[in-house]
Amino acid sequence: MSTTYTIYPDGDTYVREDTASTNYSSSTILSAGLSGSSKRQMLFKFDVSGYNPTDISSANFTLKLFREAGASSHTMTIARIAHDFVMAECTWDIASNATAGFDWDGAAQFALTDEPTYTIEVGNGETDQVVDLKELVIDAINRRSGALNFIVCFLVTDSPSGTGNSTFYSVNHGTVGYRP
Repeated sequence: MSTTYTIYPDGDTYVREDTASTNYSSSTILSAGLSGSSKRQMLFKFDVSGYNPTDISSANFTLKLFREAGASSHTMTIARIAHDFVMAECTWDIASNATAGFDWDGAAQFALTDEPTYTIEVGNGETDQVVDLKELVIDAINRRSGALNFIVCFLVTDSPSGTGNSTFYSVNHGTVGYRP
């Protein structure tokens, strides 16, 4: 008999190119995609240290849609982040931890695209997004002390155009069933 567990992020936020110095870690919503020419990308932290990797048959990451906007739809990549970060310090301009600061400059430069990556769709006509992140969860347990940090971003090689973005509920939302 299999057992299903629901876990929520220890933190989530988004960064916006058009409000580059603003931190959204206490927001009840998250935004991803393109608004005009301004990118929006989301960051997540999960602690999966309490799980046995051999027991994991799937690890569905669910984003509940609040609203979608624009005439375009965009594919965004989910990738593990190479650096730890402090959620309350994340802005488009700067995110830092105890040992080093780094400039997001589109954030995608920190996405580990040589490891498993996944995609979601945002923007016009899109709905809730569900992705099985099993490989990232098992990797976090086996190699990273249970710390799963990832980003939903446009890759450095992407050249998105046309407004299309989605707003999802964050871990700070009052309705538990809406949280990632």
